[in-house]
Amino acid sequence: MIDFTKPVQTRSGKPVRIFATDLKADRPVIGCIPHPNQPDRELMYSWYLDGSYCAGAEHATDLVQAPEEVEYYLNMYATNRPMCHETKERADSNASDCRLSCIRVVYDKETGNLIKAENC
Repeated sequence: MIDFTKPVQTRSGKPVRIFATDLKADRPVIGCIPHPNQPDRELMYSWYLDGSYCAGAEHATDLVQAPEEVEYYLNMYATNRPMCHETKERADSNASDCRLSCIRVVYDKETGNLIKAENC
């Protein structure tokens, strides 16, 4: 079951803004997703209460719980293991002169799957 008090996204990964979950209709969930060709516009959609877009069939526009992202900053060294910090500021202030780089790592708190890693 979808928890509409937490962020949701489409099955294909697009962010969704939910406006209502109690519309008096077969598909009581109303929200919008970004327009694929016009970044300054959004498209309205409706879903069933379980988050499905089409009854009985999986669809790219189905709603799923958005991953709860957690981020850390890793100071990378040639001779030592990486040192992990909760903020970029803390990583910078604790870095030694031999730091090779700082890497921002974002992962899904529930699954532990890596979402993004980039130099910071």
